[in-house]
Amino acid sequence: MTAKVALVTGTSTGLGLATSIHLAKKGYKVYATMRNLDKRVALDKEAEAQGVSLSVMRLDVRDTATVQQCVDAIMEQEGRYTYI
Repeated sequence: MTAKVALVTGTSTGLGLATSIHLAKKGYKVYATMRNLDKRVALDKEAEAQGVSLSVMRLDVRDTATVQQCVDAIMEQEGRYTYI
């Protein structure tokens, strides 16, 4: 069975970070996105502590071009995605 795929935005802190970790623990292949990849330290630490892996990508929900680039890259790699 192929793992479900999730794209989660705002994953450098708070709800986005927690959602990414939760979904990864539930078996989803998680694409964790944030505007500034320099802020991924907390996400990386929590993923390591929880024993999960995430694919971290840049995406700014205010910038249509970065949204499209991110979705296109995921679609190319996965061929599908799940909205949550």
